[in-house]
Amino acid sequence: MKPKEAAPPNQSTPSHKALLAQVRAQCKVQPGGGYLATEVGQALYTLGLTDKAARNRFLKAVTDLREVGAGGAKRLMF
Repeated sequence: MKPKEAAPPNQSTPSHKALLAQVRAQCKVQPGGGYLATEVGQALYTLGLTDKAARNRFLKAVTDLREVGAGGAKRLMF
């Protein structure tokens, strides 16, 4: 059995910043700040992150990301 390679550290890169700028452009800012989590997920999907795990990895690499609320009202602040 082949040993698994270590996962790269979660850190923002220039490509992350460019993708994040595109997400911001596609999503509507909510009252109180942030973007609806569902809108962010849909924007990432349309930008090529079609796998939920890939979207989660991308979001974990975003520095200063905070989640506010729960369910359909969950907002992502970044």
